Amino acid sequence: MSATVTRFVRDESGTTLIEFALVVPVLILVLVVCLDFARAMNANVTLTSAAREGAHFAITHPTADDNTIKAYIAGRVVPLDPNALVITLTPITPASNPSCATPCWSSSAPSPRSVQVDIRYPWNAVSAIAAGFLRVTSGPTWFEASSQMEAVR
Repeated sequence: MSATVTRFVRDESGTTLIEFALVVPVLILVLVVCLDFARAMNANVTLTSAAREGAHFAITHPTADDNTIKAYIAGRVVPLDPNALVITLTPITPASNPSCATPCWSSSAPSPRSVQVDIRYPWNAVSAIAAGFLRVTSGPTWFEASSQMEAVR
């Protein structure tokens, strides 16, 4: 071998840069997947909390109409898009659910009445890896939260 080729073979001045260039894409991918899972957990916790607060609001404000309750719930999902929420309110009374008359409500309830709030939210993953872990083939993942609360004193 000539002296120039031997010098290039033994020279290690660029190896750190090459190793860095090989490792950075993997590190960025891991970071994006971690952030995706954090976003998914945040959306799930936010929806659960909003469903619970919406059921509490509906029970403590028995004269509120469905639109007022839905607006209240939409105000509780701050990092999420409130326009994408699918909110279902179900009042439960002995008349609407005769099989659930006495044992479904506690003796401290002023009236045998409760409400169930169901929320659905379409969430899109940024990375295909996170979507694969959440078993999404195409389209959004639908996060769902439900809360039922009875009127108590």
